[in-house]
Amino acid sequence: MKLKNIIIGGLGLLAFSSCNDYLEVDAPSKFSPEDIYSSVKDAGMALNGVYAEIMSSNCFGQAYTYSLILNSDVDFVTNSSENDETNTPKRYDQTAASSTANGVWNATYSAIETANAFIYFLENSNIYKENNDDYASLQQYMGEAKVMRAMLYYELMCYWGDVPFTMQPTRVTNNFYPEIVSRDVIAKTIMEDLIAVAPNMKPTSQLSEGIERISQEACWAMIARIGLQAAGYSLRHNADDATSYGYMGKPSATEETWFLTQARDYAKKVIDSGTHSLNNSYQDVFLNECNFKVINDDDPIFEIPFTKEVSGYIGYRQGPKFESSGGATNFQWGECGGNQQINNLFRFSYKEGDTRRDATIGWWYYTFDGMPKINTNITVYNNKWSKLFNTTSAFTSITTDYC
Repeated sequence: MKLKNIIIGGLGLLAFSSCNDYLEVDAPSKFSPEDIYSSVKDAGMALNGVYAEIMSSNCFGQAYTYSLILNSDVDFVTNSSENDETNTPKRYDQTAASSTANGVWNATYSAIETANAFIYFLENSNIYKENNDDYASLQQYMGEAKVMRAMLYYELMCYWGDVPFTMQPTRVTNNFYPEIVSRDVIAKTIMEDLIAVAPNMKPTSQLSEGIERISQEACWAMIARIGLQAAGYSLRHNADDATSYGYMGKPSATEETWFLTQARDYAKKVIDSGTHSLNNSYQDVFLNECNFKVINDDDPIFEIPFTKEVSGYIGYRQGPKFESSGGATNFQWGECGGNQQINNLFRFSYKEGDTRRDATIGWWYYTFDGMPKINTNITVYNNKWSKLFNTTSAFTSITTDYC
């Protein structure tokens, strides 16, 4: 700031045009789109920026896996106070000024903007050409960014319905207030976008990171998921009555048929590919994830690649609670919150002998010294994910939220 003031002050007596010419000099540390999208390596680093956005705590790092998991007959977050909190969407306890909801909204659109910028500048770069030896890799990158963009719009539609929609970066359009578009139009647009890019993407077996990158199968699965959601009923806004809570409605019969047809066809593509089979037991699927084992040919199709102790709260929120004392425990995993729980009566929905019940329902928790205690609350622990099930010595006694 001091240097800036000195420069401006020193040039104050010069002609205005000269001052403008001087200030138009680019900073050496500034990277233009031409610099970033000049090689497949640099484009790959830019794509990692999109992945980083969806891993943030206000996105899939916590919000979409915890803050907005609404209380139901399964997921449950209790409150010992009778007072309204006004900022807890998961308990239907929020106002329009909820910082949680606003944070999710802003983070999601920030990630969409990053994805839009990546897609636009890669498409308009000198390297995104068919005669480029790296064109196949760049097409894969393009597909990954478009699937992440579709994921983000899908979540927005699930929670907000009709939302502002654009597939162009703000820095190009200078439009800071995109028009609100019908969820039916958004769903069809992003599905058609994925249908067009899917043939150019690589299957999981050809990706060095496996299911920790978005594959062709993941793209197909996303098309099917959006189609199923779009074809069903949702709460729709009544534009003619500002006092109305809205009405439950579906898309037109023609649109419904199109959505369901695409969902069926692209789900079948995943099945017919034979690359994702149910080889492991129900419990092993989750135990592998808890131990950072990436199994590329089983049930998971895409896993967001959270970084240990940097991003992602799932292993802390899920599973049994492990209390701490003075910020530490006497065991290697550290503290566990265990506050994303299950309604106690959920266990009765399982038939006798269903092994998924005991792999899911957790009746106990631990004090800081590792002593087990029976949980007598109206909710029980969700034992599918937990860092306590990790056997790789990946954590320390003071590890807390991120895991």
